[in-house]
Amino acid sequence: MRFNGGSFFIDNLGNQSVQGGVEFQLGSGGDRTEVEPDIPVKVLMSAKGLSGQATSVSLMLNVYRPEGKILLRNIPIQPN
Repeated sequence: MRFNGGSFFIDNLGNQSVQGGVEFQLGSGGDRTEVEPDIPVKVLMSAKGLSGQATSVSLMLNVYRPEGKILLRNIPIQPN
């Protein structure tokens, strides 16, 4: 799955990540990898512009697919 530049996070305090401040790494394939149902894949995500006090985020992924968008809600986070 490949993501386009319009993807963003919103933290549980209402802050949205800044444009261009979202980065992803899926497995060892960077921003592109094949995913299969029920097989875990490690995901590393980072964003700029969110509160250091936030405990979870929602992620809107804009993808290069006909469906266009995927929304993941209430992802627990831990600060760096």
